[in-house]
Amino acid sequence: MRKGSLLAGLVFVAFSGLAQAESMTDTVAPVEEMAMGEKGNAAAGDAGAPVMEVVNVGNKICPVLGNPVPAENAPTVEYKGKVYNLCCAMCKETFLKDPEAYVKKVEAALAAAGQ
Repeated sequence: MRKGSLLAGLVFVAFSGLAQAESMTDTVAPVEEMAMGEKGNAAAGDAGAPVMEVVNVGNKICPVLGNPVPAENAPTVEYKGKVYNLCCAMCKETFLKDPEAYVKKVEAALAAAGQ
């Protein structure tokens, strides 16, 4: 009897969590709607502020491990309006511990490559 009650409780918790997750997706506005104001250039209530464009620096070598960056679906990290490509998702945490050091590595590599 006790095992049946435990199982029923676990099933209830699993389904109630799923229902809550589904209801949360209904209330979240798409990113474009949240980021764009009436004129499409700033967040609502901040229509006069300039929008900072995020730029991918285009590095082909991971600044953390020195491995090649995958050609498709490369993990990235954004820092000060620039996107840096990484070889794997695990490098993001390491990058964020000392971003300036890794930014310098990327800048040096890009300069050496003539970019």
